[in-house]
Amino acid sequence: LCPTMQKAVIGIGEGANGKSVFVDIWKGLMPEGRTTSIPPQKMGQEYAMAYMSNSLLNVVNETPSSEIAHSEAVKAVITGDKVPARFIRQGVFEFVPIAAQAFFCNDLPAFKDLSGGFARRWIIVAFTRIFEEQEQVKGLAKIILSAEKGAIICKALKHAAVVLKRGNYAEPTSSRTVKAAWRADNDHVMLFVEERCGVVTENVKNNGTTPKRLFQTYRIWCTVNGYDTDTRIGFSKRLKRLKHKQVKSDGKRYWALALKDEDE
Repeated sequence: LCPTMQKAVIGIGEGANGKSVFVDIWKGLMPEGRTTSIPPQKMGQEYAMAYMSNSLLNVVNETPSSEIAHSEAVKAVITGDKVPARFIRQGVFEFVPIAAQAFFCNDLPAFKDLSGGFARRWIIVAFTRIFEEQEQVKGLAKIILSAEKGAIICKALKHAAVVLKRGNYAEPTSSRTVKAAWRADNDHVMLFVEERCGVVTENVKNNGTTPKRLFQTYRIWCTVNGYDTDTRIGFSKRLKRLKHKQVKSDGKRYWALALKDEDE
């Protein structure tokens, strides 16, 4: 039933914070053979997707920080849309994913899909408590499961019923804060505007910036900061999606953005 919520979890934090114990307990609640570990970076690969066709829980303990390139496939898995898959040396088949999706990492992965639809799919849980070596209990997940597995399942079912009745997860404020920063970190055009531009509200012809000069400045900024440069068309589209305006005066176009001095 998890895809009906259309959300996936990302757990983030440095080591020795309990993420691995949490993952092992969660996997231990599932029936034998009904868990997988397919990272979002591989969800565009039919061979990888085939293993998820019988999965109830897809959870990855060490999710790579590399870019999530196949965002449409990831969204389809999270929302329970039909996806193509293939086992080695067999034909393509389609299935509807039913697995809960959870990914744990030290650093949030990069992505290029800046649509609101992609960002809405995630709930981010920060693991901020660091356990010193003398506090750690070896094999803690097995100890907890052997003593309390039934109780954990009962509590999980109880709260699942509440969530299903309500129709949505309760997303903590901390998740929304981290998610906004995550999205901004991957939106290089937004960062460029925030760092190098000021919004012009009047007399755009004299105070604004021509598309050519603005794009040239953006390219230099990307090079200095180590970002991949978007195309000129992509740059313009992204500015428009960010609600920045372009005006025409005396046959020339100007963005309603003024470049700040480099030393400001």
